Amino acid sequence: MASLLSSISLSSQPFSLTFLNSPTTFAAGLITGSIEIHTLHDSDGLTLKTRITPFTSSCRSIVPHPHIESTLIAASSEGQIALINYENLEAPQVQIFTSTTPTKKSNEPIGINRISIPESHKQYLFTGDDSGVIRIYSISTSGINNTPVCVTSNHTDYISTFIHSSSKNTTIALSGDGSISVYELNKVESKAGPFVKKSDEQDDEFLSGCILKSGKKLLCGSQGGNLNIWGWGTWGDLETRFPGHPDSIDAVLKLDENTVLTGSSDGLIRVVQVQPDKFLGVLGNHEGWSVEGMVFSPDQKVIVSWSHDDTVRVWDATVLQDDDDDEEGEEIDTMALANQAGEGVEMEDDDDEDMEDDEEQWEDMEDSDDDDSDDGGGKPFAKLKTDSEKFFEDL
Repeated sequence: MASLLSSISLSSQPFSLTFLNSPTTFAAGLITGSIEIHTLHDSDGLTLKTRITPFTSSCRSIVPHPHIESTLIAASSEGQIALINYENLEAPQVQIFTSTTPTKKSNEPIGINRISIPESHKQYLFTGDDSGVIRIYSISTSGINNTPVCVTSNHTDYISTFIHSSSKNTTIALSGDGSISVYELNKVESKAGPFVKKSDEQDDEFLSGCILKSGKKLLCGSQGGNLNIWGWGTWGDLETRFPGHPDSIDAVLKLDENTVLTGSSDGLIRVVQVQPDKFLGVLGNHEGWSVEGMVFSPDQKVIVSWSHDDTVRVWDATVLQDDDDDEEGEEIDTMALANQAGEGVEMEDDDDEDMEDDEEQWEDMEDSDDDDSDDGGGKPFAKLKTDSEKFFEDL
């Protein structure tokens, strides 16, 4: 396992976390509606710089404003978007507007679950709400235009996250309805609109994901503990499925083109190789509490994870890196972590024919048991030999 540098209790459960313009300063959005800005010090752990409370309900998602320094954009479970300037920590400035419209049944705004800004198109803010509606706003040095430039309603359940591809000018939305939808960023404001295609719906909920294999594969973690894989451009049915996590995969963090970290509701942060499918080991754990998210610090020296136990844990990421730091963009040495965390264990069947048999086996399991936390998905591979082996008894 990687070294746990610090474990810090926040004032309440964190839903979202982002680093600011520093490798040691980050903001956390909390279930209480507050945002806490902290500075991480090597000697004394985490120091609270300020606490801002823009919402009366939970702050579900936060991102730095790409055009205004010392400014955050935040979204709430009451459908509000806040623009927060924290340059003066003693008197932060907050502007709020309601994004979503009230439902007919409750006459209350629909909560926003995720906001995101594409790296290649920083003029756009994507928001996804609890009903599956995606709104795209124009943002600039003037702030946020309160009227969206585009609204799509391609999903029937909440939007869990957005994945952006700068090289392909594409954004992909993941949904709790078991599908993904694809958008072309260059057509956001066109008459035809940015929508490209929606995938077939799976009997699962997609919660997290990333792009792998140099843009050739899309990986999605699900409520059922599966890593679902699409070939880029073939957005109908998924290409294959890598089962094995005993609980939901709530977070995915890309390490390199073949390897990811997965944060699961069993509290473990696993190192996973994709195609060939292999569990390499365990980075760390939150002692049985669901891992809500993970992120690298800007200098790549630490990984921060946050959990339902109201804690933020800071892990030493240098174990993932080669000793030679002279070149930028070098691949992370995931095998170094595997050697420390535990012996990597391959899937029993790697060839295409046996993988098809595994898929048929999985379909049989789906038909016989609809339980999202079903242990059956963990049977195709041997038990991991790690320091956290006791967490894998169900596998």
